[in-house]
Amino acid sequence: MDGTSQSRVTLTFESDSGRSYLYDDVTGNIFPWNPLREAVLKADLDGEPEEGRQELRRRFSERDVTAAEEFVRRWRSLYGAFVRTTGPGPAFRVPSARELESHIRGGSFALILILTENCNLRCGYCSLSEVYPLNRVRTARRMTMETARRAVDWYADLVAPQRARNPRKRFGLSLYGGEPMLNMPVLRGILEYCSQTYPGLFLPVMTTNGTALTPRNVETLVKHDVLVGISIDGPAEEHDRLRIDSRGRGTFDAIAKNLRHIKDNHPEYWKNKLTSVSVYDWGTDLEAVDTFFRENEDIIPRSVFVNQVGSRNTDWYEQYGPDDAGIMVERLERLRQSYKKAKIGNQRTSHYSNCLIGMGISMVMLRQRALDQRAGFLPFTGTCVPGDKLAVHVDGKIDMCERVSGDYPLGHLDQGGIDYDRVSEIIREYQDRVMGYCHQCANTKHCGMCFSLAETADGFAKEAGRCAAIADNARQRMADFMSIMEGNPEADLQFESDTSMLEQRMLFQY
Repeated sequence: MDGTSQSRVTLTFESDSGRSYLYDDVTGNIFPWNPLREAVLKADLDGEPEEGRQELRRRFSERDVTAAEEFVRRWRSLYGAFVRTTGPGPAFRVPSARELESHIRGGSFALILILTENCNLRCGYCSLSEVYPLNRVRTARRMTMETARRAVDWYADLVAPQRARNPRKRFGLSLYGGEPMLNMPVLRGILEYCSQTYPGLFLPVMTTNGTALTPRNVETLVKHDVLVGISIDGPAEEHDRLRIDSRGRGTFDAIAKNLRHIKDNHPEYWKNKLTSVSVYDWGTDLEAVDTFFRENEDIIPRSVFVNQVGSRNTDWYEQYGPDDAGIMVERLERLRQSYKKAKIGNQRTSHYSNCLIGMGISMVMLRQRALDQRAGFLPFTGTCVPGDKLAVHVDGKIDMCERVSGDYPLGHLDQGGIDYDRVSEIIREYQDRVMGYCHQCANTKHCGMCFSLAETADGFAKEAGRCAAIADNARQRMADFMSIMEGNPEADLQFESDTSMLEQRMLFQY
């Protein structure tokens, strides 16, 4: 034996009408499916003898069997569909430091400046609180202007090869916290520095709680065309349930006042550059929130990101019971059915539903296909390569992501930047502890597992049941997508069609 092995990597699902489909993870294609195609594929994979194939011809017509056999044979021979073959030896290649440097310098797309570790709010679900023991907590530390300038200069040099190939290319510059506007002198200073020293290089984005959007601060954001995501969890009763200040008071009214001022004084900026980001948990009335966003589009900016409060490495959900989880599932299901019905009927949906429900369905269109290339050393899971985006902490420490705990730094500004040998070690650990059985998975092109989701107190690991849950979610999204396409092939799934707007929107989700 040569040590190679094969695994069938397909998922089957049905649309709302009962039509069957098969998703092939090798090519990324979705095929109409039926018992005959399934029997032919199984016979082909099992090497079934001729008498077995004759039985198929007795059950089905000669013409149909021949067509099914040609279909399976063509996709297998030309594209390697339905089966993933793995060879002998180590499952994954560990990249060298030189290879990683080439990859990062040629592909990094965003710099994140953590301007402060402090915040003026005390949101109940904050990931930078004691609720998530693996994460750093709020401190009074803040980035200096010197560190911010060094970070920007270092990053501009890092991506110089990309700029040489495409002088018009822009890179994300994410202003992050804590609440980044608590360090307004450096925020203002680094925007001025970038516009003067690197005009047109960066696309500045910022996520804020919205309470510090004073007229003067807003003037700075408008001047530098900053795309701002404002945390709004719904109407006052929902938002103020968890998004409170240090004295326990709700913050909705203060944010709404700031939004009205921006719209009155900077209407084009409000329309084109302000967005909403929202969080929900088992206690959220999702239908009431959806109604709120739909009925208040004159004052609440469009949603670009809706996410559930994380359940890993936290006891947050211990305050709820099983019934609460069931109620949330029922609310999600009603919104999902309503969204599909609206899309089939060419009816308008809220920006909130477009994110909460529609984003996953739209991503079926944007799933990876056979020729979409991933780094050879991280061929599976949905993770970025460490360095694709880079977060610089207040002290100059460099991380792969603003969402990781800080236990896997990639380097430090004081030490010349990225330690590529260290990055190689991190990737090797991730390969060993997370990707071990990925070659057998039928859902690699829909997988959202990444470094931040694999962190535990003992290093990287994959939770039991995580892969099955991801696959079930993928089946549901593909079933929803095909149900909509069956009912209305021209349905508008509300994904940003303009490339620049799509890039801006996605910066809030990396």
